[in-house]
Amino acid sequence: MKQVPQRQSHEMSAFISGLSTKSEKIRALAKAGFQQSVIGRFLNIRPQFVSNVIRAEREKVGKIEPEKVPIAALDKMKMLTEGLSTKSAKIRALDGAGYTRSQIAKFLGIRYQHVRNVLIQDRQIIEANMDETDCSKKEEWVQVGPDGRIVIPAAIRQMLGVEQGGHILFVRDDDHIRLVSRDAAIKELQDLVALKISKGPSLVDELIAERRAEAARE
Repeated sequence: MKQVPQRQSHEMSAFISGLSTKSEKIRALAKAGFQQSVIGRFLNIRPQFVSNVIRAEREKVGKIEPEKVPIAALDKMKMLTEGLSTKSAKIRALDGAGYTRSQIAKFLGIRYQHVRNVLIQDRQIIEANMDETDCSKKEEWVQVGPDGRIVIPAAIRQMLGVEQGGHILFVRDDDHIRLVSRDAAIKELQDLVALKISKGPSLVDELIAERRAEAARE
């Protein structure tokens, strides 16, 4: 059976921390957006069992009144969704701000399942394009949160040498942005200095000329 990638396995373990039954773990992982096949592999259980638990949860959710949105949060939710034309875009913005799926459904006046489908589809697209061992890809989309935060893909973090955190330089080239690692930025500066020195007068030649002039005066 195909194994779940280590990074994804760590992420899934965090979602089920403290849960004792497999049904609870399945519901937690499904709510987090993981695919049924991935959940089955991670928990080492039959796909049919995962499907049955999720189906029962969906039927149960359909009978529960959506979670009420605190009045104090309405203004902020309106601000986050202002200017967004589609419900999918609003769902993503509110999810990125930390609101629950039930709160999002209640605020937008749509079914819980609609919210879940949008978020699940987003995660499936990300997983389908995720390959941590492939550093050869030249392009990769990332999502920007409402507060401007982005998650840099693992392969890019590895290439920049910031797997455990660190500093990177954003460089604007016309209408493009480059991400430059700390070492690469220092190397570019060193190369620039070396180039300017090589184009100017030789410091060694200047020193020799000064010494010869002093000797002639003596």
